[in-house]
Amino acid sequence: MNGWKIFGIVVVIGLAIGLLLNYYIIPSFKSSNNLFTIDESKNKLAVIIRKNGIYDIPKIQEKLEDFLQAVNQDLNIENVGICHTDVNSLDELDHYMEQLYHEKNVGYVVLIGDDLPLGDNVNYNINHELAYINEKEPPQKFTLYFDIAISLIVAPTSYSVEEKIDFINNVISIYTDYHNNAQNILSQFDTTYLFIKDPFFTLYPAGYQFSEVELHNTQHEKIIEEMKRGHLCLLYSVHGSDRTIGIGLSGGEQDYNKVSTTLEEYSNFIQENGLPALFVEAHHCGKSILWALENMKQGVWAYYTLGGIWSLSDPYEKRGDLPPSGIVPMQKAFSEEPFIGYAVRHHLTDSVLIYGDITAHMI
Repeated sequence: MNGWKIFGIVVVIGLAIGLLLNYYIIPSFKSSNNLFTIDESKNKLAVIIRKNGIYDIPKIQEKLEDFLQAVNQDLNIENVGICHTDVNSLDELDHYMEQLYHEKNVGYVVLIGDDLPLGDNVNYNINHELAYINEKEPPQKFTLYFDIAISLIVAPTSYSVEEKIDFINNVISIYTDYHNNAQNILSQFDTTYLFIKDPFFTLYPAGYQFSEVELHNTQHEKIIEEMKRGHLCLLYSVHGSDRTIGIGLSGGEQDYNKVSTTLEEYSNFIQENGLPALFVEAHHCGKSILWALENMKQGVWAYYTLGGIWSLSDPYEKRGDLPPSGIVPMQKAFSEEPFIGYAVRHHLTDSVLIYGDITAHMI
């Protein structure tokens, strides 16, 4: 089956799930257990690394301490420091994070390193397992809300130990610099979002509260021009695989289903022209991990995928005491709230996966 057909089926299934969430599951939750109550006292940041792991060394510890200090000065977010754990499973990590939530008022977490028990294929299950506390576990297997907002900073598994340490060290250094010079960094990007998509998809406008530049992936020359321009956010919804995506950076192919940009071509483009965007929201077939790692390496502050309905009704309408739900309201929140982790905790959608800095911000 062609890649676009598979992706089309995925989109249809996603829309069906989204409609189910918005018109049945969420209303049914509202009358049972106050699941969506946000405990505003759980507002501290924790960085979690493996005790005696490859990143539990002075070099990384110093970088993380600088990062935490920079976040505090930039956003006035208190932290509980670097948390060392020797857990050996995702369930144990879940229990450990719940302890931090209850005992140290942690609401934001950056998980550092591939030596944590995250599994070989990091995906939405990370949030489904870790993002809500046990006593508020939803009866259906949809996350919907997030008691703890989580991001991941991991190194390529193929790297040597020394290469992994250098990778994490460099990424943390970049994010520290961003917080120390936030307004200067933000000013280097146009306050716009570039939306690249397969012509096959007729998606509604995104929720980001700044101007949109929308291109089909066959508009090769225009895509090159806009990617060189540098937008605050790059959003794409295209076909793809683990190492190729149809964002139209290379070639003059007019059949959108055959448009293909490799990971290497994308990396070379950034090295030659700079970042196309400070934030990247990715929607494509295949595993996102390699693209996430490359984006972090090059300096993208947050690379993420949002799951849920691409709202068909008024996306900003309040549902009683519940915040609005879906991809579009979450995009809106990312562009308006103090930082993306705050948006994740205060808005609803059925899945979020973030690589990079949970305290990254667009304003």
